[in-house]
Amino acid sequence: MDAFLSLKGVEGVVFVLTTLATAYFASVAYRKYVKALRSSVVRTVARSVLSKFTYAGEQYVSLERFTASKLFGEWNNFSGNDLLTGEVGGFAFESSELNVSKTSGSGRSRSTKVIFKGIFFALDFGVAAPTEIFIQPDTLEKRLGSFGRVLQEKIHSLKGHELVLMPNSDFERHFVVSSPEADRIGTQLNGDFLKVLMDLVHRFDCPIHASFVGTRLYVGLESSSDFFVPSLWKTLSEAHVSSVAMSLRDLVAHAERLAQSQSHACRAA
Repeated sequence: MDAFLSLKGVEGVVFVLTTLATAYFASVAYRKYVKALRSSVVRTVARSVLSKFTYAGEQYVSLERFTASKLFGEWNNFSGNDLLTGEVGGFAFESSELNVSKTSGSGRSRSTKVIFKGIFFALDFGVAAPTEIFIQPDTLEKRLGSFGRVLQEKIHSLKGHELVLMPNSDFERHFVVSSPEADRIGTQLNGDFLKVLMDLVHRFDCPIHASFVGTRLYVGLESSSDFFVPSLWKTLSEAHVSSVAMSLRDLVAHAERLAQSQSHACRAA
């Protein structure tokens, strides 16, 4: 009986080690796969679709730029890829995928919370907005109705922000807008700008965060998976290559429209 139990214990250890080894080699294989894909397919598509832009698969938007957006909470893990830089509508543009998280605790109580994962981009207009503006997905009011609205007001007042009521009801259902000086908001939140943000929601089907801070507009499109890289277990097909091309083209096209929506405000300043 003791020998049988001993044998079962050995089998258990072997199973655990085999599982760990398989996970490790799968992880290594996936990293190699992603690197190869970025250095070939995504790079080639980016160059052909967006010839005036610079693409760097292993680089990403800087920590300084992400922090400057003031859109997200605390984190201690920051990485990314697929950096795209160039000009959109005459303004400096940069975007990349980012993976931002916060790890806390140790041992069995160690946990990691995703702060932001997805596409993050910035447009630099060279002219500072009259005040800071923050646009976040409306989750509280959507779930809790008018009580959620009250909670939002309290949460934002603790930050020294006022909620801004938007005249566009569709936009109001999707987003909550706040500012430390709501009465100083200029023409940034014009109809064209609101429409482009709504179009981004419908095109990419994801939560969107945006802010005007200093001379820049920051936009984050959340996603639980890579925008441009398919699963290791899926076949890389012509359809996927076309999808990458379309996503890149649409991302820049929407950024161009956002730039156009702000051109009047920049000229006025």
